[in-house]
Amino acid sequence: MNKIVQSKKCARCEKTVYPLEELKCLDKIWHKGCFKCKVCNMTLSMKTYKGFDKVPYCEAHIPKAKATCVAETPEMKRLAENTKIQSNVQYHAEFEKSKAKFTQVADDPETLRLKINTKNSSNIAYHGDMKKKEEMEKKRTADEEEQAARDRQHEEQQMDQLDQLQNIHQKKQQHLQQ
Repeated sequence: MNKIVQSKKCARCEKTVYPLEELKCLDKIWHKGCFKCKVCNMTLSMKTYKGFDKVPYCEAHIPKAKATCVAETPEMKRLAENTKIQSNVQYHAEFEKSKAKFTQVADDPETLRLKINTKNSSNIAYHGDMKKKEEMEKKRTADEEEQAARDRQHEEQQMDQLDQLQNIHQKKQQHLQQ
């Protein structure tokens, strides 16, 4: 039986590639020694090559994609607006899906203070200590009023002393002028 064996050709040198020296990459067959960077001819391996247009390159020589200018046509504006709307729809759907699952709250000092006050208020209401709380608030208000009255009395005393000193000073001035 005559089997017709189709010989595999190397993508670089176009010579026959035998199974022991065969390297399949970028949809082509290569000799291991022919698998080199197109620019600098550095021998590459399956770990070090970068493919571009089905041609092997090293990391340093792979062609970079160049930025292009896109005209702002009405069609492009419409596509951009549709993309934005679609993004908002997707975000909103994800938000609605996770809305009732959790609420993240930062534990800043103000939040912690409010949490403690709420807990205290809740305990007062639960244990029936509302009267005690009201009495404490009345006492605090009374204490504040007493302190304010003492402050006013102290101010009046200082004003009287200041008036007395001014009178003494005026009498001395009059006595010196005579």
